[in-house]
Amino acid sequence: MLYLLGGAARSGKSNVARRVMAQYGLPFFCLDYLAQGVAEAWPEQQIDLDSDDAGVGERLWPLVKAIATVILHNRVTYLLEGAALQPHNAQELMQAFPGQVQACFLGFADVDLTEKLYHVRQFGGQADDWMFHWDDALVVQELARLKNVSITLRAECQQYHIPYIETSLYFEQAIAIAVEQIGQWLCTGTGHGGACSG
Repeated sequence: MLYLLGGAARSGKSNVARRVMAQYGLPFFCLDYLAQGVAEAWPEQQIDLDSDDAGVGERLWPLVKAIATVILHNRVTYLLEGAALQPHNAQELMQAFPGQVQACFLGFADVDLTEKLYHVRQFGGQADDWMFHWDDALVVQELARLKNVSITLRAECQQYHIPYIETSLYFEQAIAIAVEQIGQWLCTGTGHGGACSG
């Protein structure tokens, strides 16, 4: 089984992936590292890490799809996580491998930008926090862009009947819902040896 966790940057994807790994023993890989590695090792692929995640995702998709296919053919249970994942790509894999791929996306389409700024400042600052040294005006500008990304992701998830979880109002509850959703898939799927008792 393969699980895909996409969504806007700063929506809680890494948080969910880490909790799923801790709770269910499901290994995961962050596709941000893949994008950075490809950009550095093969500049001819023209992966612009400063462009929008959807654009990066489209350039990266042939490689991600190939990796996903190998995982599925080898019957390994894995979670791929990253902002570069797009709902139509997830749908492509789900159609190619019926019953073997599940996906969900996170976003903050309904967020109040002032509250989100507070959340970023209160809970940010980790080693991978690329907003940490930005001033508030720049952070709010980027959050507004990511809110629009979330609106687009929510609409696409609805189109493809893929779960979308809104993390803007009750962040911790939304993260718990996402973890529970993946946990339910794990416990009803096949080929996973992790603990499913919660």
